[in-house]
Amino acid sequence: MPISILIAPTFTSAAQATNVHHLTRPKSQPTGTQSVTWEDEARREHWEGALISYLRANWRRAFPIWSVINRVVAESRQPTRMEVRVATRVALKILGRLIRQKRIFLYRRRLVAILDLGTEIIPLGK
Repeated sequence: MPISILIAPTFTSAAQATNVHHLTRPKSQPTGTQSVTWEDEARREHWEGALISYLRANWRRAFPIWSVINRVVAESRQPTRMEVRVATRVALKILGRLIRQKRIFLYRRRLVAILDLGTEIIPLGK
């Protein structure tokens, strides 16, 4: 077997290298409703949705409580330090409520995680 079969050919000029993007399929834009990210929820100051969406986006990890609160509040881009403090208190209060409602799991009194992915569970029985 000749060795040229095993080695991928290289481009000989920059013009050929720029034409490679025509070989790949362009990413299609989703139609209809777009999913709302936790960053969008935080910018709108919808703390419950932002906290849940942040934990669902990283559902395989448990985070320290304060890192979640600080990350979500920082994304809301509050203009003054006082508003950051108020937003932090509100987000912490909502996080505590979500923990009491068992929508968010408290682990070792310092870590929080979420146990669902937000997808609907289809029952297997009748």
